[in-house]
Amino acid sequence: FCGIVVVGMSERGFERQRWEDQSGVVSYARTAYRMNARINSRISVWLHDRITLLDPRLKIDSLIGSVAKTRALPLPCYIRMGPDRTYYADYTMPDWHRIAPMIGCWYDGPLTPKSSEQWLVDATAMEPSIRRIQARGGRVIFVRFPSSGKTWEIETTAYPRERYWDRFAAQTSAQCVHWLDHSELARFPCPDGSHLDHHDAGAFTAALINILVQTGDRMDQGN
Repeated sequence: FCGIVVVGMSERGFERQRWEDQSGVVSYARTAYRMNARINSRISVWLHDRITLLDPRLKIDSLIGSVAKTRALPLPCYIRMGPDRTYYADYTMPDWHRIAPMIGCWYDGPLTPKSSEQWLVDATAMEPSIRRIQARGGRVIFVRFPSSGKTWEIETTAYPRERYWDRFAAQTSAQCVHWLDHSELARFPCPDGSHLDHHDAGAFTAALINILVQTGDRMDQGN
């Protein structure tokens, strides 16, 4: 492998019990997503992109029930998903301002992490894989993306940086980038606590790429 593996990871994601969160998606892609499913998916995406009434919120039966209950047509949804399953969130939309007070935070309450010692054991368990990638010419960079508001307050209370992230960064052979260390990343707020507005995506990505390039240059010079 010759390239850069960018691993977007929060402290919670390092814990062993989170490792299989995406196993169902991986299993489906490897076993069930055959030719028939691919063809049907392409047709479905094409239709959903062009026919308004295929939007789950705008199907006739649900639309009638919604209008009868609220006496108003639903507002355009602030989230749009592209054909490649990329989500675009527009937090300037009226629909977001309607539900924002109900979102508040991505967590229902305080997080209950493992001890920092056990967490570090879980986090460094991937070190052999990191070194195999590097031995083949690749580079691995872990990125802690921004959080905001109550979400960040809960995360940083549960996982104080000096006891969790910084200890992992000091032990791994991979490079680590934390958003708090870079003003060009820290200037982007997360309106819902965990995601950027899609209007900021281009500038954030450009800033992150520049940081990754600089990180790689420093790594090469260190070698």
